Amino acid sequence: MSRKNYESRQESYEQLFVQYSGRVEKALAGLLIVFLAALLVSQFLLLFPPVREMLVKVEKLEGRSYTYGSFSQERGEAD
Repeated sequence: MSRKNYESRQESYEQLFVQYSGRVEKALAGLLIVFLAALLVSQFLLLFPPVREMLVKVEKLEGRSYTYGSFSQERGEAD
């Protein structure tokens, strides 16, 4: 293979690589934007208790939150 032929093949390979890598880069940037948007939407939806109960299985197992004095008030005891 002559040097001129080798250089011409090398240049065409580099051009193809630049084109391909540009397309891959755009696709990855698009996927990143889609995933970030999905993350933001899912976090926003978790702000609403009815939606959170549907999406998060552990939410049903949580029980009531503790507040100071709630146990003694339930049993009718004074502080």
